[in-house]
Amino acid sequence: MKTIKLSIAGIIVLFLMISCSSNKQAQLDKLKQQQTEIADKIKLLEAAIGSGTKDSMNPQKFKLVGLKDVSSNTFDHFIRVQGSLMETRMLLFLQRHLVPYLQNLPMLAKRL
Repeated sequence: MKTIKLSIAGIIVLFLMISCSSNKQAQLDKLKQQQTEIADKIKLLEAAIGSGTKDSMNPQKFKLVGLKDVSSNTFDHFIRVQGSLMETRMLLFLQRHLVPYLQNLPMLAKRL
């Protein structure tokens, strides 16, 4: 981090010097020297960062994935229900005897 700050400060100072000086060849030489220094620093940083990513690109760590063809089939599903047989019989009884009576209620109300 310190080297980056120094590099930025050096570049700023260089630009100020370039804008104030009149010798173009000297300016060009200084810029080329800084360019090579910065390129070397970039290569060092890329090498440091790149060493950590080489392990992540190891083919032995990859997992194979299987594929299946899609086809339409019948979907059977089951539901588990808890209850007693007596409750089921009671509901069936009420459904058989009360539903017809409840359906006739609007007709009985018209008669009254």
